Amino acid sequence: METFENINEVLYQVNTDIVRRKRNPLLPIVLAVCGVALTLWSLQSEVLADRANLAAVLLFFGIVLILVGVVATIRAFTSSRPYYRPTGERLYRSERFFDQKDKRALCDALENGQAEAVAALPRSETSGVVLTIFSTRSGSCVMVQAAEYIPHHFVPITSVLTFTQEQGKIMRSLA
Repeated sequence: METFENINEVLYQVNTDIVRRKRNPLLPIVLAVCGVALTLWSLQSEVLADRANLAAVLLFFGIVLILVGVVATIRAFTSSRPYYRPTGERLYRSERFFDQKDKRALCDALENGQAEAVAALPRSETSGVVLTIFSTRSGSCVMVQAAEYIPHHFVPITSVLTFTQEQGKIMRSLA
């Protein structure tokens, strides 16, 4: 039995036009700074000295803004998203599940590049076989891989496959 690498691990190696982009941390930083300013103002404002309840509410919202801003800033610096360089579009990940009995038909259709045959296969509510799809909204870049559920994790049963734009739009409609 041939073993394949998972699409999540080889996404950037299969197609060199796919790059990682970090999120922009500017908005989360501004949010945290506004939270600090609101917190300090609620603690030191003479206008709010007579309104203890309002000062407490503003202090609470300031602390919430600080926490949300800090968490979002950390997330912006530590996570990345895949983008397709030629069009500048983001790749979105989606999954479609199939019955175990359709495994062979799915693998054959994928290996032969028959997007229509894959689309014709019935969906399943069980997670016997999953088709992982990374695609742009326009379908200009579509990469797929089928995996079979073996207790406690999915094991790839096909290599990572790419589709043309016409076939990519059909595969994108599966998501």
